[in-house]
Amino acid sequence: LEPYSFYGIDYLSDLRLKNNLIRSLPNRVFFNTSLINFLDMSNNQLQALNSDFCEYLTALVVLILRSNRFKVLPANMLYKCPRLGILALSDNQIEQIERDALGNQLTEVYLENNKLEFIKEYTFGRSINIKKLYLTKNRISSIEKDSFDNMIALSELDLSDNCIYSIREDAF
Repeated sequence: LEPYSFYGIDYLSDLRLKNNLIRSLPNRVFFNTSLINFLDMSNNQLQALNSDFCEYLTALVVLILRSNRFKVLPANMLYKCPRLGILALSDNQIEQIERDALGNQLTEVYLENNKLEFIKEYTFGRSINIKKLYLTKNRISSIEKDSFDNMIALSELDLSDNCIYSIREDAF
């Protein structure tokens, strides 16, 4: 993909780029795509999202990035995606979620089958709107104090198939 790859497709709302060999997303690749609300880039070779990833995707509601090569979710990764509700990052190699990586707009997050070993303090601290959080089939052994602090909307949490031996009394 190159900058301005989708320029001129003024009414594009659903973009599926799954099962390709995409390794990176250059700046401005989604320039003039403000109507896209569904983006599926599963089964590619992505390792990171560039800093302007959401700048032009202001209507994005569903982002599917399953089966890529993500290792770290950096802080404020999705800050500029104000309408993003569903994020699917299952089947990656995620070892770390930095504080505030997910922001506060998400309602469903899928992180199954990654390499998370710990849920650190305030990992989901700003994620007050998440209703469904799936962390199955990771390597989670402990959940620290305030890991899920402020998750007032959480109604479904799946921690199955991990190695959990410790959940701090004040994890929630």
